[in-house]
Amino acid sequence: SSTYGQKFIGRPVSDDDIASVEDELNVQLPPEYKELIKQQNGGMVNRCIFPCGYKTGWSDDHIEITDILGIDKNKPSIFGTKYLQSEWGYPEGYLNIANTPVSGHLEVFLDYREAGPNADPPVVSIDQEDNYKVTLLAESFGDFIRNLITKDEFENLVRHSRKNISESE
Repeated sequence: SSTYGQKFIGRPVSDDDIASVEDELNVQLPPEYKELIKQQNGGMVNRCIFPCGYKTGWSDDHIEITDILGIDKNKPSIFGTKYLQSEWGYPEGYLNIANTPVSGHLEVFLDYREAGPNADPPVVSIDQEDNYKVTLLAESFGDFIRNLITKDEFENLVRHSRKNISESE
């Protein structure tokens, strides 16, 4: 990976680190997120497309992310949520988990509003440009991660579905 990509990766984390972050933020982080940051504490992603089949602040049928945020305060991290709330006016009750190519204007969050602090909350996008419109992306962080695909895979998917549409007409 490039040196540019390296600057997003935080120091290695232990279960104790994760527990202290959970205490500080007063939430329980999703199990799949904890596993991920123990392997790599945040960073840029190759699987950057989340196809959803409906309009997001990014496109008509998917959202693109640039990175998954880790828990190292010296790097872009989930601790940036407070900044998004104070400087950008994002609502409370969410935890910023991933950035998009239009960082600040459209962000991906864990939605703790109804889930409560001890749940495995849904993943949503919030569109600052559209009056902070909340769009459900996945029922859990695990579902979100499992359904991310590469740009090439997405282009093949789109090409394949257009081919099927033209064959059925």
